[in-house]
Amino acid sequence: MAIERVWKQIKAIPFVADGTEGGIVTVEDTKHFKVKMAVVLKADGIEPKRYEIKRVLSNSQLILGPEKEPIQKRSNISIYTVALNSTIEAPEQERPKIPPADYERATYEEEPVVAKRVIPVNRYGELNSPDNPLYAQLTDGEINIGTVNAELEVRLSHKDNFPDAGDVRDAVNVVDNFLIKRFEKINNITYEGLADQGSLPSEAKWRITRTIKQPNGDLITSIVGDTSYDQVWNDRATLFSPATPIDFFDRKWEKILPILNNANFLKLGNFDAVVPSFSGNIATINYFESGANIARITVRYVHELDWDMNLESFINDTNGDILLDDDESPLILE
Repeated sequence: MAIERVWKQIKAIPFVADGTEGGIVTVEDTKHFKVKMAVVLKADGIEPKRYEIKRVLSNSQLILGPEKEPIQKRSNISIYTVALNSTIEAPEQERPKIPPADYERATYEEEPVVAKRVIPVNRYGELNSPDNPLYAQLTDGEINIGTVNAELEVRLSHKDNFPDAGDVRDAVNVVDNFLIKRFEKINNITYEGLADQGSLPSEAKWRITRTIKQPNGDLITSIVGDTSYDQVWNDRATLFSPATPIDFFDRKWEKILPILNNANFLKLGNFDAVVPSFSGNIATINYFESGANIARITVRYVHELDWDMNLESFINDTNGDILLDDDESPLILE
């Protein structure tokens, strides 16, 4: 265990085999010992002596050599035997400093790989492999697996009550196909669709979500219905409520209304009144001259960067009424 820049003290651990001329110490567990750590060997009738760890060979063996000498140096510790109650311990000490260049070099795998290493190892630095598998433990329940000889494809499942009513799927199922995914991004709005492989965008087999990125960076995600796979991807834009709840008296409209009140831009001639009205995400602005409705602008708010606008300029009767076309709709000035 390391505390800040210090290695914690390791109390005396007994030898389980005699020391060797090559500096090998054998103990029950080497898990707290590190290379370049200073250690002390003790035995009955022998003055305690300091050494330096040069290698940690395994979970039970390490190699010692003289302090502050090259890592290849070894010490003859054959006088330390089990019969003399030999032990190894380490005082609390500063951890050795690693030069930045050495640290960077140590993170690279050698040729032909030549890449940054992110590799799983156990507490002794041993690579995980069939002979050293990744450790895992079940703490609740048990699993019994017999002989397995199969090729499996795995995906996240969305299907409950399948194949029989009442079935509840776990997060992972063994299946014979995969989900397909579709994306569409329009300005700050992203649509995402999931369906079984082979589903057409015109078929009601999709689960569709919409994510809106707000001006402050927040993301708001909504999903159609109850997460069932029963929507048509081609209908995605019409399946959701307006992208942003509209308050026509807040900042969403304060930028657009002054522009709509500008007669030069509208080329409507003279008007003496502007009457706005609001419904859902639509603003309607009517322009009047001497009481006659001479024009109308319809504005649909989608989001901050998307406004649909339609300008209609009416032909009025002498009494100010809007002249109607044959289908009873207002006669629009081309």
